[in-house]
Amino acid sequence: MILFSTTRDENWILLRWKTRMKKVKSLTLPYGRATASRSKSVSRLSGSSRFQQQHQFLQTFRGSGVNCPEPAGPTTPDADVFCPWNCEKIQNRPRWGGRGFRRASRGKDLLGRWLARRLALPIFSRLPSREEIFKGIGIKMWMAGLVVITAVATCQAEDWLQWRGPHRDGVLTAFTEPKVWPEVLKLKWKIPVGTGHSSPVVAAGRVYLHTRQEEREVVSCYDLETGKPVWQETYVVPYTMNPAAVQHGKGPKSTPVISDGKLYTLGISGILSCFEIKTGKLCWRKEFSKEFKETSPLYGTSMSPVVEAGRLIAHVGGHDQGALTAFNAETGEVRWSWKGDGPGHSSPIIVDLSGTRQVVTLTQSFLVSVDVTDGKLLWSRPFKTEYDQNIVTPLLYGQMLIYSGVFQPTTAIRINRNGNTWSTEKVWENPEVSMYMNSPVVSGDLLFGFSHRNKGQFFCLDGRTGATLWTSQGRQGENAAILIAGGVLFLLTNDAELIIARKDGRKFEPIRRYSVAQSPTWAHPIILGRQILIKDTSSLALWSLD
Repeated sequence: MILFSTTRDENWILLRWKTRMKKVKSLTLPYGRATASRSKSVSRLSGSSRFQQQHQFLQTFRGSGVNCPEPAGPTTPDADVFCPWNCEKIQNRPRWGGRGFRRASRGKDLLGRWLARRLALPIFSRLPSREEIFKGIGIKMWMAGLVVITAVATCQAEDWLQWRGPHRDGVLTAFTEPKVWPEVLKLKWKIPVGTGHSSPVVAAGRVYLHTRQEEREVVSCYDLETGKPVWQETYVVPYTMNPAAVQHGKGPKSTPVISDGKLYTLGISGILSCFEIKTGKLCWRKEFSKEFKETSPLYGTSMSPVVEAGRLIAHVGGHDQGALTAFNAETGEVRWSWKGDGPGHSSPIIVDLSGTRQVVTLTQSFLVSVDVTDGKLLWSRPFKTEYDQNIVTPLLYGQMLIYSGVFQPTTAIRINRNGNTWSTEKVWENPEVSMYMNSPVVSGDLLFGFSHRNKGQFFCLDGRTGATLWTSQGRQGENAAILIAGGVLFLLTNDAELIIARKDGRKFEPIRRYSVAQSPTWAHPIILGRQILIKDTSSLALWSLD
């Protein structure tokens, strides 16, 4: 029996065999048994050595008594083959029946058909030309590159949906530090947007911002790449500032939150609104003047709401009278409320402690925790600052909570539970550093923050003991927003200076200092891969590290 009519058929099988050997450990022939062992050295062979190694495979057929002609070598000038090492000869192969069929694939060669099934080889009705081969390879490489680029872009630029970033703690996990930080940042665009210190939020390539224009609050959506407006909604909000806070303007100060296609805002006077993020359509709005004598704290509403399990949680009301409230995020209906104290200027966080999901926040006079499902008070701890300025967002560190306030020590407490009874225990206290408006960040056991002491200085504490590891020189500014991204700190002072510093527990080590605005910057910077959004007093700008 003639199993292969031409050497072209042998070489075709050899080519397919070479690409499939990693999946095939043994080969059983119908006229006997032979084993084709994997050879890690095959890929390192070249020229006639590779040719001889590959053609040993065909000897398994002949060892079974099969009459098969000796194939031509790799340098035969008139070789009529489809050959992996002699691809110039691809165009010389014969064709049958116009477009042509290989003899072994027409059903006349039983072993050829059996090998195709055994080695999972596709049977082609026409062998591809060299141009088609390289075109196919090019397309696959282009598609693979596109997938990689998309994946990198996705992981490098997380959506920024709420106060203090993706996880509400000032820590970015998707950031790759440039090998060399540029001398200056590149300004991609800058647009006027209105006043206020509310930080932007970003989702799916769009920027959402809450600002003020004259006596109206404005909720806007912009394209991230171009800065062009997508939609805008406004509503009248007359407001008179407390004389002690006039320099900070009429807000808004609260950062919006995005969840399930909705944008939630809390205005300077305590107006709570829900918008569709695609169109800006108002879904619902809450105004609390009928429930509370005052609808905002002494210096205007600045707490940023949070969404948890379909509940929008915000502390509404005013001085001495308010309610930490969970609203149905879809309808605005009240799910629960805790009315034990008026709101502070701090923003709540959601934490798991002792197996219970809970809302933790600084109110006007307490650090409190309530059950996120029903609003039941779990524990509270008295905490007051001068002129009722509880501003710092509490920070979870392991199973401890860290908090501070103006002229108050930075403190860490542990939460204990015995059945249904909760209690708090002081772990450490550091009177050397205290925080006014800055909220700290933690990385490992390093706690970084900005103290109002010495006219503003950065600091680093040991999160386990509270010991001061270092403090920077003073006179850094009135306030600074701090973010951790990879191995660096992003420090934006209210004087519009963006400092890039090494995340180091030994010393304060600035890498670069950039000027990013011509007016004060109280809002948090937004880090989006290699781009940075900066909101100053009245404009929004996108800067690039490239």
